Amino acid sequence: MIEKYTQGYYIPNISRLAEVILKELDVPAEVDIQPLKIKTSNAISYVEGYASKYTPSEKAKYTIFIDTEILKMDELSDPMINLLIHEIWHIRQMECGWLRANTEYTVAVWNGIHFPMTIPHDKRPWEIEARMMEEKYFSHIKELI
Repeated sequence: MIEKYTQGYYIPNISRLAEVILKELDVPAEVDIQPLKIKTSNAISYVEGYASKYTPSEKAKYTIFIDTEILKMDELSDPMINLLIHEIWHIRQMECGWLRANTEYTVAVWNGIHFPMTIPHDKRPWEIEARMMEEKYFSHIKELI
């Protein structure tokens, strides 16, 4: 279960939404939500973590970092639904072994092909897929919350 209290933020709505999305996307990983630690001009969220390579009963651990202004609002808005579908889809990509990155985040491996992280964000195939999943799952998730 995702903690509803995280570093000064009470986020019951975001936590509940994340739990619904994790279940619906069949992502068995443990997920924590924290304030964004690297602020760039256009990043409002990102995921860190690695797929479990241990026993099937041991879940991988991931953290979704979200801009502090978004955490403060704790709203179940359409943009928040899309944001969490997108980030949780990245967790699914990592859990399935489709997406990996080196520890410096300079290279990503997508379906066995190495991509430099200098590729524009909107041209990265794993990002394109995550945006498609936002569209695919949005209406269904919205009905569940």
